[in-house]
Amino acid sequence: MAMRRSEVLAVAVCCVAVLTGGVRPCRGAEHRVGGMRPPTPAEQAYVDSVATRVVHIAPNALSQHRAGAEQEAAKASGAKARLPRTRPAAADNSTLPYFPPIGDQGVQGSCAAWAAAYYYSTFTQAMDEGYDVSHGDYDHISSPGFLYPLINGGGDNGAPISVATARLADIGCASWARQPYSEADCTTWPSEAAWVEAMYTRTEAVYFLDACTPEGLEAP
Repeated sequence: MAMRRSEVLAVAVCCVAVLTGGVRPCRGAEHRVGGMRPPTPAEQAYVDSVATRVVHIAPNALSQHRAGAEQEAAKASGAKARLPRTRPAAADNSTLPYFPPIGDQGVQGSCAAWAAAYYYSTFTQAMDEGYDVSHGDYDHISSPGFLYPLINGGGDNGAPISVATARLADIGCASWARQPYSEADCTTWPSEAAWVEAMYTRTEAVYFLDACTPEGLEAP
């Protein structure tokens, strides 16, 4: 596995419930919730020491390609296109081969680990290295079972999405094949082999963008 050198943009979205489904820790099979919670002062200090906050993000090649395709489609339909445009009006990354199948965290409050590891880390690594993970290749899907025990404070206490993403920079994340996920286990420490594998998936840098306000969302 090659060292991944992409830069992570961790969007601090207030409505992370899109992926997480809630903000409370789980309390049993009959009570499914998400587990995303705000960071403690100590956790926020850690995130601030790792991440760089930005207000502008230059469009990458994928964004430019999508924007161009959107413009061409508008022209073909006779609609008036807005020019120039460097970002698409919307994007669905789940249609790409780099996005893993939709998973299920079960009754565990591990939503932040799922969002950061299973979806985000898997997607960026697969895109960088050309893996097709759309059919569930566990050798190249990052495991929330590796990340969650490192950020939940020793129990099923939930975790902040910002901490989960920051951990990808200084620790990385092992594959599901190396450290499988179990909704019944949130405290087993990763194996030595998992720690070694995770080192090769560390991100180069972490940037945070304000996506909690209209101004942040509309930033260029």
